[in-house]
Amino acid sequence: MVQTFSGRSMGARALEAQQEYVRQEREKREQIEFERQNALINPPPKKLSAETSTMLQRGVGSYNQAAEAARLANEKRYQQMLGIAGQDYQRTAGIDQSMLNLAGTTTGQREADIRSEYAGQSSNIMQSLARLGMGNTTVAPTMQMGVKREEQSALNRLADEMLGTRLGIMGTMAGRNRGTELGIMERKTDAYPDQSALMEAFKSLGSGYGESGTAAMANMLSQMKF
Repeated sequence: MVQTFSGRSMGARALEAQQEYVRQEREKREQIEFERQNALINPPPKKLSAETSTMLQRGVGSYNQAAEAARLANEKRYQQMLGIAGQDYQRTAGIDQSMLNLAGTTTGQREADIRSEYAGQSSNIMQSLARLGMGNTTVAPTMQMGVKREEQSALNRLADEMLGTRLGIMGTMAGRNRGTELGIMERKTDAYPDQSALMEAFKSLGSGYGESGTAAMANMLSQMKF
């Protein structure tokens, strides 16, 4: 009886082992089939080739060269515009100063002319009074005072007129500021090479080459001169 029981136990264990082996093999096949199907649906990212990496690296280098050339050209043009604006400001400021100096010269000359004119009138009056025998009378000082009042009135009118002229010139000078230069600075725009082709290439790295492509994209972006 013991031998029979032992024989059946060994047979049962062998059957169980065989069934376990079959189950494991089935699971292995199922796992392999699952991975195959998954690979068909979600293929693994392609490996970034050295040729592709070199090609994109050259593209970044060419872009950087073009960007640097554009930067230098932009800066040169910008400085030229500022220089022209500065020269124009200096030229107009010089014209305004010349006008102010001319106004001062005109004022002095017209003042001298007025004084000379009224001095002549005073002399003519005294000569006329002398011929009439009234040179030492009270009439002479009265007439001289009248001439002086007219002279002073003429000088005051001249002063008012020329003050208005000078204030007008000075107002123009004050109005002339660095507006042109400031406008150039405010509207400064720089033209650089188009990045769209490189950006599209970088996007394909991230989407088509997995982690290696993303790392390559980050490295190349860090080398670009924006």
